[in-house]
Amino acid sequence: MKNNKISRRTFIQSSGLSVAAWATLGQGRPAQGGEAARSSGNLWPGRVAAVSNPGAVTASAKLQPDQVREMVDRAVLELTGEKSLEEAWALLLPGLKPEDAVGIKANVINPKLPTHPEVVAAVVAGLKAIGVKENKIVIWDRVSNGTLGSFAKSGYTLNDSTAGVRCLGTDHEKVGWDSQVKAQVPSVNLEFPVSRLASEMVKYSINIPVLKDHNTPGITYALKNYYGCIPLLDAPLLAKVKASRMHTGNGNPQIAELYNNSVFRDKTRLHLGDALLFSHVNGPGGPATGAAYAIHATTDPVAMDMVGLEIVDRKRREDGLEPVAAKSGYIQAAAGLGLGVADRAKMDIREVKLG
Repeated sequence: MKNNKISRRTFIQSSGLSVAAWATLGQGRPAQGGEAARSSGNLWPGRVAAVSNPGAVTASAKLQPDQVREMVDRAVLELTGEKSLEEAWALLLPGLKPEDAVGIKANVINPKLPTHPEVVAAVVAGLKAIGVKENKIVIWDRVSNGTLGSFAKSGYTLNDSTAGVRCLGTDHEKVGWDSQVKAQVPSVNLEFPVSRLASEMVKYSINIPVLKDHNTPGITYALKNYYGCIPLLDAPLLAKVKASRMHTGNGNPQIAELYNNSVFRDKTRLHLGDALLFSHVNGPGGPATGAAYAIHATTDPVAMDMVGLEIVDRKRREDGLEPVAAKSGYIQAAAGLGLGVADRAKMDIREVKLG
């Protein structure tokens, strides 16, 4: 896939997405633990659907909603092997009841390069197609609006009402951290309360990260997006000390160990990577510096991070920069925990080129 330099970042307001609202839920608490075990949500280890379309991004870095929707739909079909979107989504999210909610974990910590609203809108449409009610869809991240992230600045509309698709952060007064569900990170002897939006308020989670380089683990994509599910930096001094420990050693193996908690590992049913635009320098807080024009769909976050790493390092080599792969040992650590496939030769990359 061709990676073009992006001269400027255009922020996009999603005209097709009514991002809203709030309702009280009780989905029950999942089993806990940091034990090494294959994710019950990883239906196809090593399989990644990689759909690209240069026409989905304009020269001024604006996204084309209809083409993005086509890419997401095709990625879900390629991943599942189903013939219809209804069958594909039903396979990914089995046994949903009318009272069940589905969470969409976005990444809006950097409004210069957030999870694009157009990608989330396509997922929302897919969920509605299988009968998930709008108010049972929750788009979320650690912070609603603030110095550590902003939905509003990222093109979303916050809404905590009882109508429409909900969109809010863990910092919302009706959310907060779940003191009864703790994520264990054994290598640094830490545990964290988990966002209630990950633990008790949804039946299933969909992870939609955006691809960025990162000064610590090399990249941030599928696995590191779960750092937004625990209190880091936005909490008192003790939590800030813990945040520092979560990044020592390039986050290896902390990133892998965090995801290995069942509240993340077993409840996440789809990782949908936004690599339409990405950064290969000055991440994770800088603007987009390249375009892969790609959407990645998988149930294997390890494989997806390997694909993302290849994109970032390819662009870095083109620009004469040192690859970041040496920093990304957490990917191999995750494979060692049975969370997915890191061996490129054993992956099933299903490439589709549109446009």
